[in-house]
Amino acid sequence: PIIFAIFRHPSIILPSISNFFKISKHSNNKNDEDYTELVSIGVVTNSKGIGSRLLREFIDIANSSGVKEIRLTTNRDHNDIVNKFYLNHGFHRIGIEHRYKRVLNKYSFTNFEGRLGDKR
Repeated sequence: PIIFAIFRHPSIILPSISNFFKISKHSNNKNDEDYTELVSIGVVTNSKGIGSRLLREFIDIANSSGVKEIRLTTNRDHNDIVNKFYLNHGFHRIGIEHRYKRVLNKYSFTNFEGRLGDKR
């Protein structure tokens, strides 16, 4: 299915690859735990689990990189499917952020141990 999505929408491959390898550790101060931020993930509707597979792979790579938390933001309003997607994958809403004229939900994922028995 991933290969078919790339053939149908070849323009997604370069941004996807470059974003995929942007996993890095960030820390705002000495008291902050190591974390990485998921900046973007996007698939077409009815992609048959491609988004879930990409997210699981991102979580696995982040875990093997030694980060303790994954953070992300996504639009709060008129975005129910995406917000449910992250909640269904173990993310917890930790707040709201106002950026320009957008209101964003802030999410955090820390349950790397719960992923060990995850079936693909």
